[in-house]
Amino acid sequence: MKRENPISKLYLRYSVVLLPLIIFGIYKNGISLYMKGYVGIIGALKPLIIVLMCVSGTFLGTMLRAKKKDKSRNLGRLLTKNWLQNLIESMIMALAMPIGASPIIVFVIVLAGNFLLNNAKFNKVALIYLIILVFNDLVGCAIFENAYELDNTLNYNGIDLLVGFGLGGMCSTSSLLVGIALLILSFDKFYKREIVLSAIITFLVLGTVPAMINSEYAEILPLVLGFNIMYFFTFCLPDFYSTPYTVKGQILSGIFTGVLAYFLAGALSYYAAPLSILMANLFKGIFDRIFIVK
Repeated sequence: MKRENPISKLYLRYSVVLLPLIIFGIYKNGISLYMKGYVGIIGALKPLIIVLMCVSGTFLGTMLRAKKKDKSRNLGRLLTKNWLQNLIESMIMALAMPIGASPIIVFVIVLAGNFLLNNAKFNKVALIYLIILVFNDLVGCAIFENAYELDNTLNYNGIDLLVGFGLGGMCSTSSLLVGIALLILSFDKFYKREIVLSAIITFLVLGTVPAMINSEYAEILPLVLGFNIMYFFTFCLPDFYSTPYTVKGQILSGIFTGVLAYFLAGALSYYAAPLSILMANLFKGIFDRIFIVK
């Protein structure tokens, strides 16, 4: 009897907690805009289209990569191999995309990235997302405001930012749903919660304490709940392959990532989270070796 892969159980948890974010994002950046008359039917379906572009690009890219290594392999087996991991990685990317992202750019880069890259030494999701963001920026499509937000001057309060009616990715703005997801995922022993919690706590402390000392209270929530940082820390940071294996190494890496994200956020906004994750990947071996007793 085939034993169930424990990593697959973790990915199943991911699928459960990502679904509410997808539903919320489709409503906020699709259905709600259609009902207000800001977009047509294609605009209403834009969040779903971006998700489908990421999913199809991921599967096609990984299949082509596997086929290149072994041309004799059956297409059906290539499609089903690691299908859950591919699905979750593509969804994590898609949900953080800019509302104005070009579906064509998303599909092409996701396909190429999964064909050319592997998971061994760096966070593939963060890297592909970063490349997509750069190319969308170059063509003027890295727009995180939806049509309603572009047409109105909105003053968000703390509740708005918490439940998700602030600026951010396609489906990633609800800090409340992200927090619930973190709580659920933390009960899985294969979820690297140590690296996630140390990164989040570090970022929250840096984003809160100096602002409170300087009485800049209005600056706190837009920073700590903005730029997809909590979302990336929860879903993208605890990658199984590109992060340290020792618990102490994970904590140190998380602190390092949180510090980087804080200092990058002021100048690079939405680039801060994926870039800080990738920069921390460079020191994966060092963080582990510090605590390995020989």
